[in-house]
Amino acid sequence: GGYNIKLAGRVAQLAERAAHNRPVGGSSPPAPTRGVLLVLLLIATLTQFHWKPYEFKDSEFYRYTYREVFRGEVRVGGFTVQVSRTSGGYRVRIRGFYHRWEGSVERVFKDAEELAGFILIRMYFDHWLIPLGRTILSRGLVRTLRGREVDWSLGEREVEKGVVRRVVPCRAGGLGGRMLVVEERGVEVLKICVHEEASLPIYMLRRNGEGNEFEIRLVRYSSDQGNP
Repeated sequence: GGYNIKLAGRVAQLAERAAHNRPVGGSSPPAPTRGVLLVLLLIATLTQFHWKPYEFKDSEFYRYTYREVFRGEVRVGGFTVQVSRTSGGYRVRIRGFYHRWEGSVERVFKDAEELAGFILIRMYFDHWLIPLGRTILSRGLVRTLRGREVDWSLGEREVEKGVVRRVVPCRAGGLGGRMLVVEERGVEVLKICVHEEASLPIYMLRRNGEGNEFEIRLVRYSSDQGNP
């Protein structure tokens, strides 16, 4: 309705502003977030599949692989994300590499939105964080998924002319879940696979109109709740 249109407009303005920023040092810029914004078209009511986005548990560990095609160049990376509860929120340890950069960071954040905001700022200086800001820890994606409920019921529908939304079964890192797919004029521009017990997406793929592609995939997950 009118509320969702206003919300989408506001988020689009913020994302467009961020997309025009550039990292220092002559490295490649974070890609525009147009594909992520299509999530806003998918807002509906929560069904029998109950995923609580970005609500971290007492202790979680993720290992991801990353691959992108940016301006015709293939780049790869890998990341671990470890989260544990503290009195001030969550202690997050991230280690990884991307292209020719690598690094690690450890800080306490009150929630996932603060973490995503930190990633957005730091990736312009610590370039190894760029893949996370482009995918699962995109500030726009975190805000959207935490702020609204998404319909994860299996099926397909056209949400507007030329834009199709569907939910299908998926699997990554030994975990089964559901994948939200957005297809625009016959091209899959956004794919997000989630598992009910994992706070972060377990797979994500974005494509934009410039031919760039960004993909992150879970290879291992563990938590105090006994998941593999």
